Amino acid sequence: MKISKEAVTALAWLCVLTGSRQLGAASLTVRPPELADLLECDCLLVGTQDGSLELHEPSGRLIFRQRLHAGPVQQICVRPCATGLRQDDPTEDITVAYLDALVRLPVLELRTHLKLLHLSRQSGGAASTPPLNYHRWELPAGFGPRSGAVCLGQRPRGLDALLSGAARGASSRAADHKLLIATGGTKPPLAGVEVEEHPQRSALARLAGVAGSVTYAAAGAAYGAASKAVTLGPSLLSSGVRSLTSWVAGSPRDAQRAAAVPTYDLQGAPKPEASLPWRPLHDDPRKLGPLVPAPAGALLAAADNLGRVLLVNGANMAVLRMWKGYRDAQCGWALPPDGHPWAHHGLLLVLHAPRRDLIEVWAPRSGARVAAARAEGACRLLPVAAPCGGWRNELAGRWAARGAPSTVVLRLAGRRRGRMWDVLDLAWR
Repeated sequence: MKISKEAVTALAWLCVLTGSRQLGAASLTVRPPELADLLECDCLLVGTQDGSLELHEPSGRLIFRQRLHAGPVQQICVRPCATGLRQDDPTEDITVAYLDALVRLPVLELRTHLKLLHLSRQSGGAASTPPLNYHRWELPAGFGPRSGAVCLGQRPRGLDALLSGAARGASSRAADHKLLIATGGTKPPLAGVEVEEHPQRSALARLAGVAGSVTYAAAGAAYGAASKAVTLGPSLLSSGVRSLTSWVAGSPRDAQRAAAVPTYDLQGAPKPEASLPWRPLHDDPRKLGPLVPAPAGALLAAADNLGRVLLVNGANMAVLRMWKGYRDAQCGWALPPDGHPWAHHGLLLVLHAPRRDLIEVWAPRSGARVAAARAEGACRLLPVAAPCGGWRNELAGRWAARGAPSTVVLRLAGRRRGRMWDVLDLAWR
């Protein structure tokens, strides 16, 4: 089945850095790695109207589809390591938000699944690709529809929890599986949701069952060789989005190929688990849009239906700043690298004000506007986060030096329809 443009409701980009052991000591010491060698894998994550999560290659070709919940996908958010509530948290995950449910997948699960898909293609389709393992939670009682969600990792335990945990000893380990997910929507417009995960069978265990004819090492080498055309950060996402739109409007042959990819419906899906509300913001007239996490820390940005943009501290769900006069606005972030004219500002907030045809860059720490540029016609902000797999990986610093987290602006209409640019390039316009 070939999807239509109207069926795509959410989009995110996932990339994983190559492990240093896979590169080898020689490539790290004798010469700097090529840009393509920095990445082990990358793909486009696409959410659809029927609740499916689709995996697309950078070329735009669909390679996997699984329906995770009934209803349209509202937002897909990738959280790399060392972000969220704890800077020492190596956990990486993907949050998929629905109107009435939340889904979380570990990045390791999806990373291994991409290897399984490659193994299946290497074996001529003889090795079947199983469905993804994931956790699904229903919203707390009384919650209205959600427009977005961001997992912030493990919530720090309070003094009472620490004392009671010390008294219980080993029985308190279950508390370590409790996660905090920040959500936006209506009634309440902003709220944290506390959820608990239960161990599942990892995709790593399934990988051993399909690696008979093709070894794991050979598959990893072939996968790396197939990714030689990639570039860094914003340009990689730009080319991927262009390829995706070409695939959506593709030929009947593309539709036949899409029908042949592994596809799973809701049969056998995990039963939704319960979740608990945490520090909701009660303001019934307000409806908050998708939450956009900062590339570092626990800051969140979101626009509401009242023309405001809220800067939120995810650690306590407190609103730190508010910008007025931004009807139908979109939010993004940028972290200028060393040597950039804006580097002294640190983290930057990007706002698209469509009613004024402006792209604005703000310094949230001081509340000062750094720059603004005209953006006539419909535009879409696409965040480019830091890559996953950077925990204790020496390549993370090399990526940061050559491709900092930023936001890509995609033109949807006008003479320059389909054109993209990085907001950090506004300094030179």
